Amino acid sequence: MACLYNGKEYIVIQSWEIAKIEKPEFGEFGRETEERYRELVKNSQEYFKWYVRTKSDAPYYLNERTDCAYLYLDIAHAITVSQMRNAKYGICSNGRHRLYVAKKYRMPLLVCCQSKTEKLSIIGKVRSILCKKICNNVII
Repeated sequence: MACLYNGKEYIVIQSWEIAKIEKPEFGEFGRETEERYRELVKNSQEYFKWYVRTKSDAPYYLNERTDCAYLYLDIAHAITVSQMRNAKYGICSNGRHRLYVAKKYRMPLLVCCQSKTEKLSIIGKVRSILCKKICNNVII
């Protein structure tokens, strides 16, 4: 079931719907360990159910430090995915560690699903930039 927040579509996807993803670096560069990410995703399951039921962006705390609404709905932290031709969801930006852990440990995950319109818009912008770059390099 999809919910809209800030004009973006958020859905809870199941682990089998996540496309193959390479294991990201855990514990390096100040990142948490795989176990800590697993705990985070596991402990967020009630929030995912609550979000789908209420469609609310109100703060929802797992503990005194972790606000799930901020972690999953804030554009800087949201896991952005796109549905691929094989109906699986692939990562577009942020959230590689949480996505990997959800798939590995078979847990649902709240993600921001990039719409087909957004994808076409991005493709159009890339083509436009490439075209300008090619045109600027042509000697007349």
